[in-house]
This record gives sequence, C-alpha cells and structure tokens, in this order.
Amino acid sequence: MEPAPRDGSSITSHNNSVYIFGGKNGDMRYNDLWQFNILKLEWIFISINSFRNIPMSRSGHSLITF
Repeated sequence: MEPAPRDGSSITSHNNSVYIFGGKNGDMRYNDLWQFNILKLEWIFISINSFRNIPMSRSGHSLITF
C-alpha cells in the first residue's frame, strides 16, 4: 500500500520517517496521513480512530514537526 499520487500535500520528517498529509489529484482532495519509514523503505497508512478527529480534506497547507 502507498498513498495515491497527489500535489499540494504537506510533508514533514521526524526521526527515520517522512509524513505526508492531504493534498489533491484533480478534483479529488485527501485527508489521509501516511508515514514512510526511510530505513525499511515502507509506507504505513495511519488511521484515525474517531470520526470526530478526522481533519477536513485539504491541499496547499502547512505541516510541522513539534
């Protein structure tokens, strides 16, 4: 599994991983979160446990590591 092609997503890194959130592909906007483990060269989909915590679909936004 890997994220669908997209632009306008936000990307940040932490430890040995890169995280990607949101973006768009044509009219399709995403609100998914993915982790790419640099050491294992593996994508991991990060699911959200509660519907109330899911961010709205978005693109052209910012993301930082805190």
